[in-house]
Amino acid sequence: MKLEVKDIGFSYVRGRDVFQNVSFSLEDGDVFSILGVNGAGKSTLLSCLAGLSCPNAGDIVLDGRSMFSMTRNEIARLIGYVPQIHASSFAYSVLEYTVMGRTPYIPPYATPGADDYAIAREKLAQVGMENMEQKVFTEISGGEQQLAMIARVLTQEPKLILLDEPTNHLDYGNQYRTIEILRQLSAAGYIVITTTHNPDHALKLGGTAAILTAGGGLRIGQAGEVLTPERLGALYGISVGITYLADAGRQICYVREGQ
Repeated sequence: MKLEVKDIGFSYVRGRDVFQNVSFSLEDGDVFSILGVNGAGKSTLLSCLAGLSCPNAGDIVLDGRSMFSMTRNEIARLIGYVPQIHASSFAYSVLEYTVMGRTPYIPPYATPGADDYAIAREKLAQVGMENMEQKVFTEISGGEQQLAMIARVLTQEPKLILLDEPTNHLDYGNQYRTIEILRQLSAAGYIVITTTHNPDHALKLGGTAAILTAGGGLRIGQAGEVLTPERLGALYGISVGITYLADAGRQICYVREGQ
């Protein structure tokens, strides 16, 4: 699949743009990390890409077809979205929660069939949750809920996966596991777009990265090129360093203490 974002802009109030003239294109297997300070508009941008919010200008094109000419079901078969927070009001099992990802393929008033449950179990196994399908979703940890949310999106069988700060509130181990899952999804051919507050996660993911500025502009490039100490320092108001760490086998980002 090819995603083309063409000069989109968004504002909640006329004359006060959240972002403007945002353009980029991605294809199967691409990973794209979006960084920016709180309130810069990262979540709003993802909401537009998911078809949940409508840009004030521009177009979003999926395989040559404007998203705005597509039905909700057509979009849901192409795009999966993992929000920052999901509050479930009912005590669904992890399996029941995950199989909801099959909704775009199930006729109105019908229920999931054996094939739908088989796909849900396969995706739970893909994120390491195969032994938790009968656990109650509201009673598992935040990290486990995050993995279940990713499994539900995979059960949807999209081609593009959007994740809004997927490591938010996760412990160190689950942050690492989540980033590894995103790398695996990219390697499997999914287009992966994620927002993050951690530049080191973007460097680990590689691929393309973008900095969304408070003025609504988007600076895009290869992660190792666009994420420089100077740009990150200006973005976050701290002294940032980037260096190659042999033990990690890659560039890492760190804060320079006392500067």
